[in-house]
Amino acid sequence: MKRLVLTSALMICIYGVLPAQPNAYPYNEIGITVYDQQTNGSMQNRIFVYDDGTIGGVWTMGFLNDQFPDRGTGYNYYNGVDWLPAPTQRIENHRTGWPSYYPWGDNGEIIVSHNYSDTLKGLSISTRTNKGAGNWEEHLLNGPEESNYIIWPKMVTTGEHNSIINILALTYYSYMGQERALLYYRSSDGGETWEIKDYLFPELDSSHYSSIMPDQYAWAKPMGDTLAFVVGAKTIDLALMKSTDGGDNWQKTVVWEHPYPFFDYNVTYTDTFYCND
Repeated sequence: MKRLVLTSALMICIYGVLPAQPNAYPYNEIGITVYDQQTNGSMQNRIFVYDDGTIGGVWTMGFLNDQFPDRGTGYNYYNGVDWLPAPTQRIENHRTGWPSYYPWGDNGEIIVSHNYSDTLKGLSISTRTNKGAGNWEEHLLNGPEESNYIIWPKMVTTGEHNSIINILALTYYSYMGQERALLYYRSSDGGETWEIKDYLFPELDSSHYSSIMPDQYAWAKPMGDTLAFVVGAKTIDLALMKSTDGGDNWQKTVVWEHPYPFFDYNVTYTDTFYCND
């Protein structure tokens, strides 16, 4: 049985010169999992270092190899002196995966993951008011009625008190002419209500791409009211999406234009071509 070890490492590089010893840096084992697939592409925000020196970290955790019915969010917290004991149980009470982690409120934290069970199809939003301690409060978010199963979320929070939740998620089934569509969600009350829900970016819809691939998108660190993320794969453009008004309006910049629009694996275009990964 393979075991994936999650570590926290402090790495210092001066003038680009590294010591010869490959294991010269201190690390702490913060958890384990035997569930290997942590992402399909770019990683969710899995660790956050707070201004007070504390750290929160999450990962997809599972120990039961037969379809991993125990799969969920592994969580650990560094209080400035020590990490908590490595967890043995997920924070949710149902099967989840692909957690994103960020500050929430004045001193809290938030985790957004996707549900994958016979009864729950959507996103699990777990919050608590004090990081490192207390019970988690959970809300569920479903996608559009036509394709209510949304999956593979990426999340950041914005606002003066980290009170605004911003989520990117992909439809699991076809939606609005795309095999999979990338949708945007925004909430200012912890997920109780959503002022922006099921928003399909016109710049990323079926008139541009036949599908968006799982985890082929990633947030930049928010700066005030400015939000930005990249989206791209070897079958589509690499594009930057940016908003300077907190997610109300977006502008697309194509960083790399794909030479074969609506790329189809069943069509022979050329032997090899340059593309992003």
